[in-house]
Amino acid sequence: MLEILIPTLKGGLELAFLLAVLSAYLITTRRIALLRPLELGALVALAISPGLTYGVKSFLDPEVVEGALSLLAIAPTLVLILWIVATRRPRNVATNSSDNTRRTAWVLVFAASLVQMTLGGLHVALTSSKVFAQSTGLLSTDQAVRVLFVLAVLALAAVVGVTLRKVVAEVSPKWVALPAILTLLILLVQNATTAVQIMLVLGILPLTDWLFRIIVPLINNYAMFYYALLAAAGAFVLLAAWERRGKKQALDGLNPAQVRKIKAASKRMRALTATVGALLALVILVDGGSVIYANRPISLSPPIPVTRQGDVVTIPADSVSDGKLYRFSYEAANGTVVRFLVIHKGSGVFGMGLDACEFCGVAGYHQDDKNLICNRCGAAINAKTVGFPGGCNPVPLSYSTEGGSLIITVEALQAATRIFGQ
Repeated sequence: MLEILIPTLKGGLELAFLLAVLSAYLITTRRIALLRPLELGALVALAISPGLTYGVKSFLDPEVVEGALSLLAIAPTLVLILWIVATRRPRNVATNSSDNTRRTAWVLVFAASLVQMTLGGLHVALTSSKVFAQSTGLLSTDQAVRVLFVLAVLALAAVVGVTLRKVVAEVSPKWVALPAILTLLILLVQNATTAVQIMLVLGILPLTDWLFRIIVPLINNYAMFYYALLAAAGAFVLLAAWERRGKKQALDGLNPAQVRKIKAASKRMRALTATVGALLALVILVDGGSVIYANRPISLSPPIPVTRQGDVVTIPADSVSDGKLYRFSYEAANGTVVRFLVIHKGSGVFGMGLDACEFCGVAGYHQDDKNLICNRCGAAINAKTVGFPGGCNPVPLSYSTEGGSLIITVEALQAATRIFGQ
């Protein structure tokens, strides 16, 4: 489950950070009219994300679509950065700019918001949709709990974004462009890295020596983009706190009502800064805890080694008929050890699959009462579904029965080396 919740939270936070700093920039520099294209682009992106996700999962290669969107996002993001640099001084676009300038700014903000939010929304939707694949039933309590957890982490991301926007909006106009530019620069490099990686995989770009030296460290440390955004958000909070401490508004000559208003505003700002700081700290703790949890040592029961007899491997059915999970290992011709599972589901029917799944790799499973538990994401798999594809279920392994034995072909086990040999 954590394998779904943490990436969903990270994706939601990236979207929240982008909207927070851009809207704060527009408010502080008195470009309120441009909030509409920013919000409209985000709403359109969120509206099309479910349909786009369904289309990608059903008909398209997710990596190709992500690469195309990343490539498409580079131009508007870069132009938006240059526009912010050129227009960072406060002014009102609605009254001080020509119609052409206003239209250009409107289209630019809308395009950047639409593409970046579509890319982020697709990532969040693809990740969070796995919750349905992991559930043991479509309308089960397990399903409802998982959906609630996904909604909770998205709500946390939204709260962080709203609070961060209020804090950044209090930064003085001379500094407020910095958060927007820094956030967009991080996303720009991230988009370029993703686009180049996909084009290299598809053979569109040749892997030259200089490109190898640049792109490989970025790909190998892809998580740094998220942590850079997180660090930037923390820096914005510290900047707001530093500026607030440096401002000492004179209270002499003001009436009591004005003094109370100023003190209340200062107190509210301190509370907002503390709140967003605490929320960011919570995000760091959750993320750090997930890393520790994911890397915790899990001991698998030792597999029972089996050997081939001609072109097949044979397992006596009565030796695995007590309803317990049995783990076997077979050493393929290339030396790769393939682990597979057998469990009796009742009435002489057995479930057989690899000790691995398409989502979580070769982490393996352990038994908990009537369920199998994925050792990586913690998904509960009903033992009755072992042998069927989908979700976090063990990758099915075909077998036949003959003379009271389960027969697995060496060819089927050899094919499984593609998973265990990675």
